[in-house]
Amino acid sequence: MQENSPSGVIYQLKDVAKTRSSNGYSFGLRVPSLRIQRGEKIALIGESGCGKSTLLDMLAFILQPSDIGNFSFHADSNTEVDIGLAWRKHRRNRLAALRKAHMGYVMQTGGLLPYLNIYDNINLSRQMLGMKDDGTVETLARELGLTRHLKKLPDALSTGERQRVAIGRALAHRPAI
Repeated sequence: MQENSPSGVIYQLKDVAKTRSSNGYSFGLRVPSLRIQRGEKIALIGESGCGKSTLLDMLAFILQPSDIGNFSFHADSNTEVDIGLAWRKHRRNRLAALRKAHMGYVMQTGGLLPYLNIYDNINLSRQMLGMKDDGTVETLARELGLTRHLKKLPDALSTGERQRVAIGRALAHRPAI
């Protein structure tokens, strides 16, 4: 961990950018500075197309920034990971492991596996981490109004119900983020 890095910081970004070009159109998102404290709740607001999802995808280590001045992630108070270095060295497995262990992420499209029933889709993050069945899936299903759907496949649910399943999966392993 860096000496000057407060233990409460989970994300530290400086001069991080993502640019895209397609069919003559270009998009650019620049983050001059962003520091997110552990436990802090933030809201990203802005018009459609301004870069909210792009920033979230970068914070979830799904989307590689085009330019990185400094991008560090503090998995816990004793561990700092240089995300920029991980991207430069093509350590995608390391980034995926961090995401799996510390994050619950709901993609805009939901990202459910169509061949798994609702119970197994919610339980997927727990199963990948080797967590035991402790009733978490059933509790989340009850809180999200999904109990009667647990044995169904995703295509039998409405769009809103599928989104709630994705939220349940993101929360099932009790991630820090």
